[in-house]
Amino acid sequence: MTASMKKNDVGLAYVEFDDGSGGKRRPVLIVEDRGSYYATFSITTKFSSKSKRIQSIYFEIHEWAASGLRRPSWIDVGHVVRLEKTIKIQYIGKLQINDAQRFLKFLKEHYPNNIES
Repeated sequence: MTASMKKNDVGLAYVEFDDGSGGKRRPVLIVEDRGSYYATFSITTKFSSKSKRIQSIYFEIHEWAASGLRRPSWIDVGHVVRLEKTIKIQYIGKLQINDAQRFLKFLKEHYPNNIES
């Protein structure tokens, strides 16, 4: 069982690939606690090799080291990743306040009808 995670926490978890062919352990950002699961976004270090369309849905984390990440990283807001609370999530840090404020603004600009303040 995972220790209780909170909004803007950064953790490591096993995330399945969209096509169901497996998955890998990767950093995730906790977006919301939804009772039996966490709504999260995957965090990636791959940016420059992606298309402009994909890059447009990646949010750059400026204070990545202070957030517990090892390399420059981006939050992939292309889809919400559902992580059941039975899955082990290792806490590694927290999105820093400046990045958290910028991220909320980014989400409001990209998904104006789906984001609460």
